[in-house]
Amino acid sequence: MIGNPLIDLRDIHTPLEPSWWPPAPGWWLLVILTVTLVACATVTLYKRSKLLRPRREAERLIIELYKATLTKSASDRDYIRGTNEILKRLVVNVLGRRDLAPTSATSWLQALDKMSGTIEFTQGAGKVFGASRYSRNPPEVELSELHKLVISLVSRIKIHKNYEPKSRITND
Repeated sequence: MIGNPLIDLRDIHTPLEPSWWPPAPGWWLLVILTVTLVACATVTLYKRSKLLRPRREAERLIIELYKATLTKSASDRDYIRGTNEILKRLVVNVLGRRDLAPTSATSWLQALDKMSGTIEFTQGAGKVFGASRYSRNPPEVELSELHKLVISLVSRIKIHKNYEPKSRITND
């Protein structure tokens, strides 16, 4: 008699679950793309931060001068003189506008007006950065209005990509 031919077969075994490693080629591409994008974004943000550093430093110095004036540890004249010096350094050294280095009085005020897009330097509160700051009795100025004007100007300054930061800003 012929026995059951199925008796000699082994039990059915399910195949092994696929492992998570190594990932499929699509996942490799996604990882490489993500790492590349993160690296590019990091480099871009670093370069932008480095490029905007002089502007941030100028804003910080101007705000320090303003606070010193408010606490009466510096006079209004010190604020005007210091702020004008910071603006001149920023414009000449960072923007590379060497033609503005020797300017003063009206031509300096006109250049500031052009950069700010206003007429506040030739006809408004910024007029004190002209020749009147050398006079014995400079005109009275509302310091808070002047401070807002200067901070607005500094924030509008566009630093070009060809600017090479130096270790220290000088008036060369």
